[in-house]
Amino acid sequence: MINLTSFVAYHARRAPGREAMLYAGERITYGDLIDRAERVAGWLQGRGIGPGAVVAVLMKNSAAFIELALGTSHCGAV
Repeated sequence: MINLTSFVAYHARRAPGREAMLYAGERITYGDLIDRAERVAGWLQGRGIGPGAVVAVLMKNSAAFIELALGTSHCGAV
């Protein structure tokens, strides 16, 4: 399935140490970003969130927001 994490997973396989994101001085590699997204997806799935579910988030811009968006997509939710 193609989702938001497909792009990150592709780059994580090819160059896991390459910088994917810089936020507030924190450098996050593609390898770390896909790991974080997959952990968030597992956390969501453990709470019954899956394909077709709608997830709403109200939070400030942060690396955690990106991880949550990617994790949501990874488990098939929107």
